[in-house]
Amino acid sequence: MRQGAGNAFLRTCNRVVIACLSALLGLSPAWCQENIAVGSWRSHGNYTQISQLAGAAGTVFALAESSLFFFSDATPVPTPLGKADGLHAQSFSRMAYEPQSKTLVVAYADGTLELIAETRIQRINDLKNNPLILRKQVNQLFITGDTVWIAGDFGVASLSIKEAFIQRAFLNIGSSLPVLDIAVIDTGIYLLTENGLYYGDQRTNLNDFNQWQSVSLPGLSVIRELHVSDGVLFLVGADRQLYQLTGQIAEWVVGASDITGVKVTEKGLVFHMDNLFYKLNLATGIQPTEFRTDDTFTDFLLFDNALFLATPGKGLLKMPEGRTLSPNGIRTNQPIFYSSGREMIAYEPSSDVLDAFIEGRWHAIETEEILTSVSNARETLYLGTLKGLFQWSSGELTQITHPLLPQNRPIEALASSRRGSLYALVKGPQSNLTILDPSGQTITQQIPGIDAPKKLLIDRSENLWILEHSTTGRNLRVVNKENGLDRTLGNTLNQGGLPANTVQDIFLDQEDNLWVATTQGLGYIFNAASIDQNTGLNAVLPIFQNRQVLANTSISQLIVAPDRSIWAGTTNQGLWHFSENFTELLHHFTPENSLLPSSGIYSMALNQLSGELFIGTDRGAVSFRSGAMQASERLESLKIYPNPVHASFGGLLSIEGLTDFATLKISHSSGRMVASMQAAGGKVTWNLRLSDGTRISAGVYLVYVVDESGKERLAGKFLIM
Repeated sequence: MRQGAGNAFLRTCNRVVIACLSALLGLSPAWCQENIAVGSWRSHGNYTQISQLAGAAGTVFALAESSLFFFSDATPVPTPLGKADGLHAQSFSRMAYEPQSKTLVVAYADGTLELIAETRIQRINDLKNNPLILRKQVNQLFITGDTVWIAGDFGVASLSIKEAFIQRAFLNIGSSLPVLDIAVIDTGIYLLTENGLYYGDQRTNLNDFNQWQSVSLPGLSVIRELHVSDGVLFLVGADRQLYQLTGQIAEWVVGASDITGVKVTEKGLVFHMDNLFYKLNLATGIQPTEFRTDDTFTDFLLFDNALFLATPGKGLLKMPEGRTLSPNGIRTNQPIFYSSGREMIAYEPSSDVLDAFIEGRWHAIETEEILTSVSNARETLYLGTLKGLFQWSSGELTQITHPLLPQNRPIEALASSRRGSLYALVKGPQSNLTILDPSGQTITQQIPGIDAPKKLLIDRSENLWILEHSTTGRNLRVVNKENGLDRTLGNTLNQGGLPANTVQDIFLDQEDNLWVATTQGLGYIFNAASIDQNTGLNAVLPIFQNRQVLANTSISQLIVAPDRSIWAGTTNQGLWHFSENFTELLHHFTPENSLLPSSGIYSMALNQLSGELFIGTDRGAVSFRSGAMQASERLESLKIYPNPVHASFGGLLSIEGLTDFATLKISHSSGRMVASMQAAGGKVTWNLRLSDGTRISAGVYLVYVVDESGKERLAGKFLIM
C-alpha cells in the first residue's frame, strides 16, 4: 500500500526562526509586522481554541481546527506551521508525536497524513485517494514504537514512521462502524466504538470482523477514552472515573473520581482531579504533583518542571508562571472582516470577539457585548450589539444614548454614508431606522417588513440597499422614505434582471454602481443612486471571453478595488480576480495554487491604504497583498519598495502614493526610457522587465510622474543591484 507516499517540499525564505524543527520555517515577529510584498500571502490563524497538545520535554505542539504551532526551548517564540511551510492544508483532525525520531504525525480532515520531521515532510495520500473509503475522518492516533495506529470512521490502519507507508488496514469494521479511540498492547488491539469495546489479536485475520471480540464490562456501560501506561490499559468512563482493565474486568482505580483530564506523559499516566494533577504509579498508587489549576482546559502536557494547558480563549498557557505562548492571531475560526479606515477589523457575529489589525499585528478589543454589526463613520468605529449602539474610542466602549434611539434593542445592521451619517437598523415590531447626522441631528424612520437584514449600504442619493438573510425568494430591497422608493429586486425582467433571486452580497463601487453577488452569478446595477420607483431596472451582466462572467456559479462575496479590478469569492470555487471591464482574468486562487485554506469564501475586506485583501473561509483566514490601493489626493511623495532591489528578487516593484490616473515614466540614470505606465488607484506594480521580456540591468533608475497640471517631475529613484 505504498502508493501515495512521497516527499513534500519545504519552502524557504530569508528572515526565519530556526527551531527544533530546523527545516520548518516561520515568519519572525519583525517580519510579520511589516507590509508583505505585493503578490504575497499570510495566514491569520486562531491560536486560542486549541483542541490537542503533543510533544516531549523541550517541545510542545498545539493543534486547533485550522491552526498548528509549536514552542520549544530552542525557539522561545511560538511559531505557526501551515501551508506556507509546506503543510498540506489548514484543516486538521488529530496529531501525535514520536520523540525518538522527533516526528510529528498530523491527520487532516480529508484523510491526508503527514510525517513532519526535522529535515523533511512526507505526505501519505493512501486514505485520501482510496475510492473505497468514503468516510475519511481520523478520530485518534496511537504511537507504539515505529508504528502509528490510525482510528477513524473508516476503521483502522497502521503506518510505519520510518518507511512512510500504510502497512495494514482493517476497513468497514462491523458494517462501517466508526472507531473512536484505539490502544495497542503487544499483539492486542483495543477499539472503542459506539457499540462498546472490541479486542483483536494481530496474529489472526482481523479483516474478518468475526475475529474481533466484544469486551463486555459489567458496571461500565459507556467508555470515553483509552490510555496505555506501563503496558496496562486504562479506561475513562462517562462517569468521569478511571478504570484499569484486568482480563475482562474493569477495576476502578481507587481515589480517581470526577476526573477532568487524563494523559500519558513522560511522567506516566497523569490525571486532573479537584484542581490538582496526579500521577498514577502501579506500585505506589496515586501521588499528587506540584501542579494545580482552576482554569478550564481542553488538553494538557506535564513535564518535570512545566505544565502546559490548552485553555479556551487564551491559547497555550505555561505553568507555573502563567505565561501565554500562543502566536499573534485572531480569536475566531470564521471572522467577518471589515475595513475601518486605517485598520482591519475582524469580528464574530453573535459573540463578543472583536480584533483590530494594527501595524501588522492583531489586537484584542474587549467589548463584553454580543456583536451584530460594525461600521466606521467620521473615523469612529461603531458597534451594533444585542443591547444597542456603542462606539469605540480611545480604547473605551461607550453606549450611545438618545431619546430617538431605542435602548436595549438589538442593532441588526449598520452603515455609513459618504457625508458621514451613521445608519442603524434597530430590531422591533417594525424595523426602526435611526440616522445619526454629522451635524448632531438624530432622525428616525419606520421601515416595515424587513426580515433579518444581513447588510446595509447607502448610495450618494441616501438610498438604503438592504440585503436580507433569506435564502429563498427575493432578498434585495432598496428603500428611500424621502421619495417613496421601495422596491424588491430579483431576476425578473425590469425588476432587477439579476442572475438569480437569492443575493449573497452587495458592494457599492467608486462610481456608485451596485455590484450584486447571487447564487447563479454576478451583475451590477449601473448608477444605483439614480434608481426610482417605476422605471424598468435590469442589471448589467458582464461578459468574459464571450460568456457571462461566472454564470451558474454561487458567488458569496464581491469587492471592487481602487484600481477598478473585481474580486469575486465563491462558495466552492475559490477566489476570482478580474481586471477592469473584465478584459483579463488576473488570478483564480484555490487551495491547490495558493494559501487559501478552503474553496469556500464567506468574508472579504480590502484595506485600501495597503492593498491587502483579507479573506475568511470555512477553514480559517488569510490575506493577499494585491496591487490596488486608494489613490492619494495630492501627488506629494512616492514610496518605492523594495529599494534597493537585490539581484535575487523575483517579485514586483511597488510604487505607492500616486493620484488616480497619474502617468509614470521610468528611465535609467543615463536617460534611457525603460517603462511607461498609468496608475489606477494609488499604486502601480512592475515586474522589472522590458517590453521584450528581458529583466532590466543593474543601475540607478529614475521615476518621473506627470502631475495633475500635466507637468513632468522627478518623483523618486531606486537601485537595481
